[in-house]
Amino acid sequence: LNLATGADGDVVVELTAKYNANNYTISYDANGGELAENTEGKQVKFDTTYGTLAAEPTRNGYRFDGWTLEKNNKNTIVTISTKVKTAKDHTLYAYWKLATFEVSLNPNGGELASGDPNKLTVTWSKTFGDATTKALDPIKPTRNGYDFAGWFTDRTGGLKVESTGTVTTTGNHTLYAHWEALTFTFTLTSVEGATVTF
Repeated sequence: LNLATGADGDVVVELTAKYNANNYTISYDANGGELAENTEGKQVKFDTTYGTLAAEPTRNGYRFDGWTLEKNNKNTIVTISTKVKTAKDHTLYAYWKLATFEVSLNPNGGELASGDPNKLTVTWSKTFGDATTKALDPIKPTRNGYDFAGWFTDRTGGLKVESTGTVTTTGNHTLYAHWEALTFTFTLTSVEGATVTF
């Protein structure tokens, strides 16, 4: 409130309006995942930054990539320095990317061909043929006296993995070459003409 005297002697009252920014409540949606323990909403003030956000949620086979104002819309990502521009209570959604893992290739007594990688980068729920380094199918190690029988999940036994197989293991893991011993047939002929085959 300011008081002033006008030219004609009248008192002029000047009023200055002041506004306080509203507070709003934000909540969190794991969007297919699971919120961290004790995750709670918080109060934010309009036109100020969001500040500290909730701890990272988890989701099997996915990597958390931030909180968004719109579900599955990376363009609406919110960080601690983003200013609050939504003038109402609102929800932040977890944004997910498919997780990638490293698969080691163990020749298990054999040798990988020159130029073939000993590791692949694969994406969860995609096929081994979609590996970003090289597809699994053309990688065939060699071993003297053996035929390559394929890649398996265990050194002995386990499940065979094809290039068209889907990545279902979360985390880095190893595939092992399996081998089948070659068999040979020998025929011996004596000077008398008798033959023996074994």
